[in-house]
Amino acid sequence: FEWRRFEAVYCGGERFIQPAHADIVTLIKHEREDGRSFADRKARAYNRNHVKTIVGMKSDAIFQPKVARAQAGDPAFEEWLRNVDLRGTNADPFWTDVARWSMIYGRYWVGIAMPAAADLEGVVRSERRAATIAEAERARLRPYLYALSPLSVIDWLEDEYGNLEYAVVIEQERTRRPIPKQREPAVRTRLVARVLYRDREERYAIGPQGGQTFLGTTPHPFGAVPLVAGGDRVSQLEDLVRIQLAILNADSMITEQIVRQTFNQLVLKTEDPKSAMAVIIGTDAVLPLKQGDSADYLSPNVATIAAIREYVWELVDEMYAMANLRSRPGGKGQQPATDTSGVAYAFEWRQAETDLAGIAMRLEEAELRIGTMRARALGIDPNGFRATYPREFDIRALLARANEAI
Repeated sequence: FEWRRFEAVYCGGERFIQPAHADIVTLIKHEREDGRSFADRKARAYNRNHVKTIVGMKSDAIFQPKVARAQAGDPAFEEWLRNVDLRGTNADPFWTDVARWSMIYGRYWVGIAMPAAADLEGVVRSERRAATIAEAERARLRPYLYALSPLSVIDWLEDEYGNLEYAVVIEQERTRRPIPKQREPAVRTRLVARVLYRDREERYAIGPQGGQTFLGTTPHPFGAVPLVAGGDRVSQLEDLVRIQLAILNADSMITEQIVRQTFNQLVLKTEDPKSAMAVIIGTDAVLPLKQGDSADYLSPNVATIAAIREYVWELVDEMYAMANLRSRPGGKGQQPATDTSGVAYAFEWRQAETDLAGIAMRLEEAELRIGTMRARALGIDPNGFRATYPREFDIRALLARANEAI
């Protein structure tokens, strides 16, 4: 549930304001608010996605300094870095995306695999072994990377050193039928469970009632479970999500104030307009309302809107401060950022750099594990792979971008 909510908040738009999952509540219904009023308010709602901005700025800051990568004994390494996923994705954009989703979910998985070659795959399956380096070279097979959300990796076991013993991946697989029957699609999907071990992969088809059908075993050459977890297991959105929800609802209240009270006029709803008009054009200072009557001013309550808006800016300032991207207190609240002391700035800068260095260190560890597995599969020195992430960052530029973002 939490992972789906983090994903909805980061993606924003319709997925955040009107989530597909009923358990995820973003816009909160007012006390005694009827269904039509709530539906209208939801249709008018908009989202200022500060979460996406924060995550994007932090991940970009990590990769702004160059990440150094090298592999001894692999002349095709630079070529591979330009297309790590067989989709034309460079290594930096791929791992930047991993950094973003690791911050969102707290745990994001990176897998490594060999592309399928029908002839070679048939041979190794029949002989129950992994493909040799020479066979892979002849088939022009090179390892590639892919990413999985924690919603796809449903089970795993680690040893005392944090190495995976196995992992279970659930995914939709497209299947083709050679001669489709009339009125049935040629391409269908089925739910498949992939159980990854240190030396092989087992595949099972999952039936509609949860039954499992064994599909086969394929050896792999990676020498470890070909899956690595990125992130520190705790989402950076744990508290930011709640502030983003508060901002959404406060902005909705401002919009409601403006929509419901458009002009500076008193509107009287009554079943007896003649009696009401006699009072209005008379000299009485009191407008009596009979049972069922109502009176409303169609003018925005400027004081209320100003108070809510001030509250929203304080929430925004607090969000950036919690993300280590602002000096407390913020620039839009009651006490501007110019009142913050140099000591406070230095502390905030140190916090921001420590935060980014921690994320970079975990990414470096994940990439080293993946690089080692790739080297094993290619028959080259596993200790010859290097991935060095920065530990120092341009915090001044990062905080300036954060100030501009609001």
